[in-house]
Amino acid sequence: MPKKKRPKVLIVDDEVNITLSMMEFLSKKLECYGAYSYEEAVEFLQRHPVDLVISDIKLPGKDGFDLLLWIKENQPETRVILITAYGSPAFKEKAQKSGALLYIEKPVDLNQLLRIIGKIFQTKGFDVSLSDLELVDILQFLSFYNKDVVLNVENSIGLKGEIGVKDGKIMWARTEDLKGIDAFMEMMSWEGGTFTSSPYRDEEEGKIEDSIMHLVLEAAKHRDEAKTKDEEEFEVIIKGGEKMAELQEILEKSAQEIPELMGTSIVNLESGLPIATYSPDPNFDVAVASAVYAEVLKANNRALELLGGPEAVGETEDILITTDMAYILIRQLGEKHYHGVAITRKGNLGLARVIMKKYEIPFLEALKELGEI
Repeated sequence: MPKKKRPKVLIVDDEVNITLSMMEFLSKKLECYGAYSYEEAVEFLQRHPVDLVISDIKLPGKDGFDLLLWIKENQPETRVILITAYGSPAFKEKAQKSGALLYIEKPVDLNQLLRIIGKIFQTKGFDVSLSDLELVDILQFLSFYNKDVVLNVENSIGLKGEIGVKDGKIMWARTEDLKGIDAFMEMMSWEGGTFTSSPYRDEEEGKIEDSIMHLVLEAAKHRDEAKTKDEEEFEVIIKGGEKMAELQEILEKSAQEIPELMGTSIVNLESGLPIATYSPDPNFDVAVASAVYAEVLKANNRALELLGGPEAVGETEDILITTDMAYILIRQLGEKHYHGVAITRKGNLGLARVIMKKYEIPFLEALKELGEI
């Protein structure tokens, strides 16, 4: 039976004795390596990717936070355990629930650490990687660790922004188009992307100066409100689509009752654009006909006004245009729409008129449901 492959673990701590003692203890179950700084860790990982990195947060120069960002950007499937001297039960609970990284406190209980690692590599369970870390996770980490940085954010479609973090506060924020709180909220709405950090610097533009946790909670509230609004708008679109489908269904039903049909449509009179169309004849361009005959109907209405209006000449029931190949009937629906029908010269003109009148009320009701009337 082949020997089971042992998980590879990199331990990063600037205290040599701690690194060596952890390596010696964990080597009973794991393939262990050691590094004593950010630079050594990155150099090793570039040559030898591992399954898990265990790093002290405090390192000389670039620290455990910088290493976390490097791993997320370059080897996001790698799991991370950060060792900290700072206890914050609420934050550690949040971090552990996120699944992407874990925190343990100094002094490290090696037996407890081994149990945690065992859970990480169980077939079922810990299957989330650093690729799942979002901006909110990074900011909460900074709040916990109290690290002063400029966080450089780039989302999945290339939009970029910066957030200045100092003493547990968001001091300023800006994107390419926005500054201050608007820029911060915009970045918090981004999904996916990358994060890098650089030394903190003061900026006059885009000042915020509010606690990280307060702003994170405000962003969550803002995101929930935006989500609710999006859902409401989506519901309106869905309902509009359903009503449009009903209008289309009525039009197609009426079309089945008209022999020798070339095409039919319900058209917005002002724009000349069809709202619903049907044509069994691939050579008949319903869209063009809809626009052209909208102008015909508008010209007819202007002519009636010049003749004294409905009081003088009555209401138009329909307009008939006869060519050597077709009859074209136009029947106005309310003030804003018309129903157009084109049939061949073999068709029954009287029957077509009867069918158009039969469906006038169903068409008007459907247009009212759409908010078109």
